[in-house]
Amino acid sequence: MSFDEYSSQNRDNEAEESQRSVLDEGRTEKSAEANAEGIKPDDAANVSSAEVKTEQTPFRPLDFSWDTVEPPRPPKKKRERRAKNPKESEASGSNKGLKIFSIVVSCVLVITLGAFGFVLTNHFNEGDAIAQGSSASQEAPSREDAPSLIIGQTPDASSSLTVTDGPLTIPQIAAKVKPSVVGIITYTKESGLQAASEGSGIVMTSDGYIITNEHVIDGADAVKVVLENGDEFEATVIGADTRTDLAVIKIQKNNLTAAQFGDSSKLVTGETVVAIGNPGGMKYAGSVTQGIVSATNRLVSATADSGYTLACIQTDAAINPGNSGGALVNIYGQVIGINSSKIVATGFEGIGFSISINEAKPIIDDLLNYGYVKNRVKIGISVTPIDEVLAKMYGIPQGLRVVAIESTSDAVSKGLQVGDIITKVDGTQMTAFSDLSAILKAKKADDTIVLDVYRQTSGSAGRSFSVTLKLREDRGVQVDQSTSNG
Repeated sequence: MSFDEYSSQNRDNEAEESQRSVLDEGRTEKSAEANAEGIKPDDAANVSSAEVKTEQTPFRPLDFSWDTVEPPRPPKKKRERRAKNPKESEASGSNKGLKIFSIVVSCVLVITLGAFGFVLTNHFNEGDAIAQGSSASQEAPSREDAPSLIIGQTPDASSSLTVTDGPLTIPQIAAKVKPSVVGIITYTKESGLQAASEGSGIVMTSDGYIITNEHVIDGADAVKVVLENGDEFEATVIGADTRTDLAVIKIQKNNLTAAQFGDSSKLVTGETVVAIGNPGGMKYAGSVTQGIVSATNRLVSATADSGYTLACIQTDAAINPGNSGGALVNIYGQVIGINSSKIVATGFEGIGFSISINEAKPIIDDLLNYGYVKNRVKIGISVTPIDEVLAKMYGIPQGLRVVAIESTSDAVSKGLQVGDIITKVDGTQMTAFSDLSAILKAKKADDTIVLDVYRQTSGSAGRSFSVTLKLREDRGVQVDQSTSNG
């Protein structure tokens, strides 16, 4: 159908609708009048029809504008919504709740398992890296920027080597070295606002590395360094070793006066030495005492019954509590020893010990690079020597008597007991700490060692046997020990 045909048909339909509407209105009015006058409906219809025919007027089309015409649009179908059954609604809500709950539980479970796995992995990694019971040593990453202890040349009686600053007088030595000796104050949570301990330290590098004794900082929760001019700085522990009583700390400060270190192997008995430190703490900071070298290369154990010895310098220069970590200086103003009040000859007066700088260098370098002493081994026992006199007195062999065994040592599983006497190690007779220490220095972790052991029994004669033990890396960390005889 064309648009013209559609418009013409529309006009005809509208005219018929209009005429039909007028007729319907006329019939309605006539019916109402007939009812009022008592005329029957059929008669009223006839009358109405007749009147309409006589009163009908000619049809006039309504005003029309093409602008108002719109094409017909199909009616929109309303989508019927099915009423939900209350039980279905309740079940649907319940299902959604279960889905949400399941998702939440799954997420929590995944996170928990992941965290547990992370902690477990770290635990084992740290245990392998630190635990003294580990049989194999692990390669620890070296600090690439770590400095090294530099020992300068030192002249001796037969040397033509000249030293720019020496020999020096005692006042000159004090003026040169005192700026390189610092005070160290430690604090613990238990000590509160009071200092837990005080000691001394030696400035190793101008950018803040300081050498001291391990027992000075042992157990500290905070460490403070006091310079000669009174400036104070918080310190960080770089590394510490209980076997040698050595430690390295660092402060964030540049342009410090670093000490000069000399060759301790050039020392001779009777040579003048000066001890500089803080006896009694900061109250007597910067004290200077003079003495001589009483002996060189004294093999002394830094910790009781450890079996690990150090070559120390014996001197009569006063080394008191607070001097620990301070400097022992030669006549050229070079530090040749690190004083330790912990290494003392109990019951004697005028005998002090200083760890020789040549002996300390490899320990300090390892502490700087790794934070512990690398490639050092131990059996995991503590011993005390039985000399020839005691052996004859008690009718037992000369050797090293076991006084404690670490719970993680291979000696426990191999049946070694407290009270056993080690007579030989790898076929070498044991008479002193130094005998065992010399053998251990040539070993590495996981090596084995053969002990000849004597054990006293209830009878008149004891019994002898051999035991092979695996050595472990010794990082200088204290571990639990067993002192039982079983």
